[in-house]
Amino acid sequence: MNPLVIGMAIAVGVGVLLVASSSYSSPRRVLLVGDSLTNGYVWYLKRHAGAAKWLVDHVAIDGAGAEQVYKAAYDRLHSGAYTDVVVLLGVNDLASRRASARQWLGTIYGAAKGNGARVSAVMLTPWACHAKGKGLQDATNELNDWIARSANVDVVIATADLGDASGCLWPDYAGKDGLHMNAAGYATLADIIYERVK
Repeated sequence: MNPLVIGMAIAVGVGVLLVASSSYSSPRRVLLVGDSLTNGYVWYLKRHAGAAKWLVDHVAIDGAGAEQVYKAAYDRLHSGAYTDVVVLLGVNDLASRRASARQWLGTIYGAAKGNGARVSAVMLTPWACHAKGKGLQDATNELNDWIARSANVDVVIATADLGDASGCLWPDYAGKDGLHMNAAGYATLADIIYERVK
């Protein structure tokens, strides 16, 4: 059993997030796509408040790789209903030694862009101190470099804010397993994503 999977749950939700936005005159419709890390930060992102309303929808599956999440989010990604799509995926692909993360991330980015959304691609957060993350720092860096070079996406970088040079989460942000964060970590990640997306 993959130790990254905790209960293999899928979360699909819709909620209203109040945020300030100078880029859009009409309400933003934001889709968050990811795994358990997205399930961790979504509530904190929704706490942001401001003058304009965002409708926030999310598809996040604990323990899932990019292919599985793409299939679960397919209808939403191809709906043309969203102004923004935020993607944080890849750690479970690396943990399971799947080589297809880039392919499926590219497919997700392309589907969102092709249907009119601005894509914010979140680089993998630090996880080198997780049992499965040890020995995968080079692979993590390579995937993050690929995300950073991906065409036509806005890149969200949270690595230095959340972790140290060795690739481990800062103790103040780390949960028990070295991959998932505590409340302060998820709140910080949400703040970083919000500032980039707004």
